[in-house]
Amino acid sequence: MHLHAPLDVAPFSRFAMSPPTLNHSSDLSTPSRSQSPSVDFASIRTLVRDLLPSSRSLQQLERFPARLHIIYLLHLRDGSHLVLKCPPSPRTRVLRCENFSLANESTALGIFTSMTSCPFSVPEVIRYESASTTIGTPYLLRTHVGGTPLRDLAGRLASTHRDTIDQSLGYFLRFQSSLTGPSFGPLVTVNSGRGARTWREAFMLLLESILRDAEDMLIALPYDMIRSGIQAKISALDQVSTPRLVALDAGRPENVIIDSRTNNINGLVGWGATIWGDPLLAAVFWFNDVENIREAFWQGLGRQNGVGQAAGEVERLQIYAVFRAAYAVVSQYYRPAQEELQELEGRRCLTRALSELQGA
Repeated sequence: MHLHAPLDVAPFSRFAMSPPTLNHSSDLSTPSRSQSPSVDFASIRTLVRDLLPSSRSLQQLERFPARLHIIYLLHLRDGSHLVLKCPPSPRTRVLRCENFSLANESTALGIFTSMTSCPFSVPEVIRYESASTTIGTPYLLRTHVGGTPLRDLAGRLASTHRDTIDQSLGYFLRFQSSLTGPSFGPLVTVNSGRGARTWREAFMLLLESILRDAEDMLIALPYDMIRSGIQAKISALDQVSTPRLVALDAGRPENVIIDSRTNNINGLVGWGATIWGDPLLAAVFWFNDVENIREAFWQGLGRQNGVGQAAGEVERLQIYAVFRAAYAVVSQYYRPAQEELQELEGRRCLTRALSELQGA
């Protein structure tokens, strides 16, 4: 299985080696996306030349329409590909938790590639620059593994293939959560020595960052109800005493990449929001969807009885459902997108999650 960073988008432009500079005109962007700055093609070619042998020189550059980062697929002369990810345009609204997503992604992939016992193949991070002078912005350059998102194949997969995929997902999350860290919080925060001592503290920082983003945009949310409801059951978070590796978006259908020839998992995407925390915060455990998780997933995870049996698990899932629903609503205000959970549905999920949290 290959694990790689987000590339769950379709290409919309390709450029041969001849143009020295790439300028993307407005007709290549949807109205909801901020226009990216011009990209210096020669600088990217120089970057690849300095890092790789001449046999892997840059042949073509392909732009991907992503919601957040500026992403390019680099076609090399030897037939292989690299991915170049740059920060969003300065005009793109960014949530607080997204400020260090490139560094988080690089750190997460580095954890796996440094392990001699890792059961999965992971893409190599060629270089991560936090203050690059080569292309003018921070960037992440890594190898690429392609495929089709599970979201686009789910309705066409045979039951046996879907069971294999779900069991693999369960096993991946089981392995991922076996990795432990020194403290709680986003990877880059912990690496800098600023991690939280308790999961309660780290989670509340995550929650408050989303609520502050909402307040900045004057979004109408039941702030008092969210805070008081979570505070009423906050002691359940104290059951989490060991910081475990958690990719918050792991398991979402758009982040599971399938090899359409074999119908097996070819990669998992969504590494920018990776933390040391509680594995139950992963998107696959969203409280309102737990009952729909297939048995094969639980088998891969090694939990035949699902979740909710251990102390505080139900309360934690209820708390996390509120967090996820609030995030869904707020992110729609920052970057509306038709393919994502819409605001109205997000608000319905938030109302339902708050009701569950309050025991109604």
